[in-house]
Amino acid sequence: MLVGGGCYVAASLVAATMARDRLGPNGTQARRGPLLGELASVAAGLADGARYVARRRGPAAALGATGGFSFLFGPLFLMSVLLYRNYFYRSSVSVAEGHFGVLVVLSGIGYACAALITPPVTRRLSKPAWITLLLAISAVVTLVLGETFSQPAYLAIGFCLYLTRQGVAICVVTILQEEVDDAYRGRVFAFYDMMFKRRVRRRGGAQRGRHAGRWPFPPSWSAWWRSDTRSSRPATGWPGGKISPHPAARGRRSPTRRPSQATPE
Repeated sequence: MLVGGGCYVAASLVAATMARDRLGPNGTQARRGPLLGELASVAAGLADGARYVARRRGPAAALGATGGFSFLFGPLFLMSVLLYRNYFYRSSVSVAEGHFGVLVVLSGIGYACAALITPPVTRRLSKPAWITLLLAISAVVTLVLGETFSQPAYLAIGFCLYLTRQGVAICVVTILQEEVDDAYRGRVFAFYDMMFKRRVRRRGGAQRGRHAGRWPFPPSWSAWWRSDTRSSRPATGWPGGKISPHPAARGRRSPTRRPSQATPE
């Protein structure tokens, strides 16, 4: 954490040495003004960038694909954590975390494979077609294998989703670079960063909390994660929810607690 924070500080110091118009767009003059005026200028620029994107089908569709996938990807990540803790390995938190690491490794392999597969594929298919194909394959794999509630199936889902995520990201960045004018490119990529990296920051918070020995979610969630495995809580679902477990787990009954007997004084 300290090294990472130091790197961010060093990067900010380097950026402070650059002139305001160093990164473009060309033909504009940097003018300094009061803080509120600068904030209003940024807001107006983002609004202008949003109108620019809305008038262009290619960049708008690319940003929509990224935002939609990220919106669904975050809950899937959290659900995978809950499944590993409360369904696959209900008896031990440490065992659940160890096996969850296997899912992370396979997902990373899928992430890297996208960089190898996407360039040759996009020489034969258009980038929008490849994005559509990746999203369709991910939807089918998630729907078909997700219902099995089998750990190997979820490893395959993780591999496929991360391959799709990186493949879509490569295509979207290329589309924005090719089809967005230089005067609007920075503002459009600001929208892209907000859509793409939202889930990445959420996952980073979960990883930092885990390494620091703390559960990164609210206390009620932490208590639910570390609750006694003999509880009658459903195998899947959200804290305090009434979601029923998968049919495969309905036949399993949790051990009942016997009432403690008061010892005579």
